Amino acid sequence: MADSKITGLTTLSALSSGDYLPIVDVLDTTQAATGTTKKVAISSIIDTDGTLAANSDTKIPSQKAVKTYADTKTTLATVQQDVSTNYGMARQAIMNGNFVVNQRVYVSGATLAVGAYGHDRWKAGASGGDYTFTQLASSTQITIASGKSLIQVIEDKNVVGGNMMLSWTGTAQARVGINSATPSGSYASSPIAITTQTAGTVMSVEFNTGTLGKVIVNSGTVALPFQPKSYEEELRACQRYYETGFFYAAFGNITTTIEHLYSVIFKVTKRVAPTVVDTNLGVSNFGTTPGVTTTVDTGYYLSRRTSSATASNGWWASSWTASAEL
Repeated sequence: MADSKITGLTTLSALSSGDYLPIVDVLDTTQAATGTTKKVAISSIIDTDGTLAANSDTKIPSQKAVKTYADTKTTLATVQQDVSTNYGMARQAIMNGNFVVNQRVYVSGATLAVGAYGHDRWKAGASGGDYTFTQLASSTQITIASGKSLIQVIEDKNVVGGNMMLSWTGTAQARVGINSATPSGSYASSPIAITTQTAGTVMSVEFNTGTLGKVIVNSGTVALPFQPKSYEEELRACQRYYETGFFYAAFGNITTTIEHLYSVIFKVTKRVAPTVVDTNLGVSNFGTTPGVTTTVDTGYYLSRRTSSATASNGWWASSWTASAEL
């Protein structure tokens, strides 16, 4: 288009940086009484930068530059909508995604058999789940051993369905169990889009060999930054599935004819009535084997009888675990 006569133009063509804009300077009459024709480079007037970085008061942005700039703002608005509409950054389905809760006191590098749990809510995959870590007070990164994997099954009540995103930090790859407690398919790097999960149906995620931390499953089409919960909130969420405790009971005037009961109330109501393992720590004038009589989702009670027909005082102490894992 450069150097073409205006009278020879019959159609509009796209501008280029080498084009010029003809103007008439009416104050310059050196060549004609009505003014002198001059030309200005298009690039000096029209700005094609889609970021509008020049922030100029003397340039006019092209239509394409304006659209490119506006589109980036639309994307940002979409992210903000995902954050506000889809339950916020802290609203996510994964529990203990930063590996801060370790009620079972899993030791770094210890053998983790198939289906056994390490840090709360994380269990070993089909080939075991050994991993190493240095526990921090804040978010902790773990390293899953070669050939091992870790799985988290997400309870149906915590699955909103629809568009969801799985993301994490580290070199480990992941796969998802859509509508299933058993992940399947190929592993992939972060992030992974989930589009066919049914709301209110169990799902699962599995991570293979490599480093892993800050795992999040959020609703929406954008992977959100990891937003940790308070330690108390994370611990209580985990205790819905697993809890530990200790108790001591003392009685007076006990005999073989009297059954003595002791109840334990869980800190957090369990997902279902859990499997309780009660371990004797010490006893006086009672049998060493406790009998867990009844277990419900809020607690359990157990009974013991003394082996002595003579009235006396007695006590026992126990530690216990209650598991309602998926």
